[in-house]
Amino acid sequence: MARRSQLERPVRPKSPEVASLVRTLLLELPEIPRQDSEVKQITFAARLEQIPRSGKAVRIERFSLGLPKQSLRDHVTTIGHMGELFATSLAVRVDPRLIAEMVTFHDLAEVIMGDAPAFTAPELAGLTHRTKQDKAIAERAANAQIIAVLAEPLRSRFIEVINLLDLGESDEAKFFYMLDKHEPIISIWRYLSLFSDRINIDQFIEAMADFFDNPNVVSTGINEDTHKLAQFLQSKDMARRYYIEGPTVLRELQPSPFKPEQLQALLSLQMHCIE
Repeated sequence: MARRSQLERPVRPKSPEVASLVRTLLLELPEIPRQDSEVKQITFAARLEQIPRSGKAVRIERFSLGLPKQSLRDHVTTIGHMGELFATSLAVRVDPRLIAEMVTFHDLAEVIMGDAPAFTAPELAGLTHRTKQDKAIAERAANAQIIAVLAEPLRSRFIEVINLLDLGESDEAKFFYMLDKHEPIISIWRYLSLFSDRINIDQFIEAMADFFDNPNVVSTGINEDTHKLAQFLQSKDMARRYYIEGPTVLRELQPSPFKPEQLQALLSLQMHCIE
């Protein structure tokens, strides 16, 4: 009989405290390699707070939405909170420490190379656009710089985790990639939750249409429950109703292991933004 993936086994996670582990790992990160003697030293964690998520940023600017821009730091910490919710709701067994390391390390290269949106047309991305090949080359070079400044045991953990992510075969890597691809649409709903008084819903949905249409959200799901969640979140009609009616719309997802109050708690998390 074929071995079932642990992601399919209905067991409780060992410890779902991914978010707190991410916070601890961020504090352990050193200063960024100095590029210019005149530039003040800054830690990786502090720099993550200064870099906007380019996919949303270019759309906010192009459509003159007048909204703050989600930071890379917020992207990282949000995935940490999602890791707890998804592991608990889906009752999957994954190593919370390894998930936290994947969450913390996966975008560190962008501190050096900048954030390049993955699902954005070149004409919209503008100067932030990179081909897949160019991005891979820049990421390898940035990771080499990161490895050079990390002390043990963080250096060895970084190398191992990046290799696991590159392979993408472990249960933890599959679980992480699901989180990473779901975070953008979840944060679209967070905008609706947190900035409803500043949003013109028709303009916002038009500007963020690609997030609703991105096929990678559903395709990275690990079971029917995550597929159902992705389809719900990527429904423009549901997003519009959430904007108008509020959290009661989340009941429309039921029956689901993702409970309305848990989803609303995630959507209500304060967003670290760049004005």
